[in-house]
Amino acid sequence: SGTDFFAKVSKEWQAPLDTLNTPNTRKATFRIGFVLGRDGGGLPPLATLTKCFLGGKLGSGKQWLSWIHIEDVGRMFCWAIESEALGHYNATAPHPVTNEEFMATLREQLHRPWSPPAPAFVLRLLGKVMAPDPSLALISSRILPKRAMEEGFGFEFPDLESAMKNLLQ
Repeated sequence: SGTDFFAKVSKEWQAPLDTLNTPNTRKATFRIGFVLGRDGGGLPPLATLTKCFLGGKLGSGKQWLSWIHIEDVGRMFCWAIESEALGHYNATAPHPVTNEEFMATLREQLHRPWSPPAPAFVLRLLGKVMAPDPSLALISSRILPKRAMEEGFGFEFPDLESAMKNLLQ
């Protein structure tokens, strides 16, 4: 596990569960990335902004985004139950992308060739008055589902383009 903000929060969240003595109960936990779905989460508002030509990169655009298709999240939960998975798993797709790549793929899928970037200082200002805080998009997290893949989980949507094609068409 990492040392960034999200890694620290995950460790603090997992610690109480790790200390519980449950000899007859198998424990599998998931650190869930940015879930892409048609009807909820972050994709619909980003798609709406992009359709209005406001789908540019956020800040530098170099921050990593560890995403996962909602169907793969559900499949991963079922896999954990059926495979006797035990311990902590990252529920993210195997190919994280930068914010710049994510927004470029979204614009391509929605046939928007260009959008102006959103400067970091603007996102930080908005963060003072909006919830959830839009400046959270400036945090970089490159998280891989290494354990789940090593233990046999396979993704239906391993790459961003196939995920967005499925969700936006």
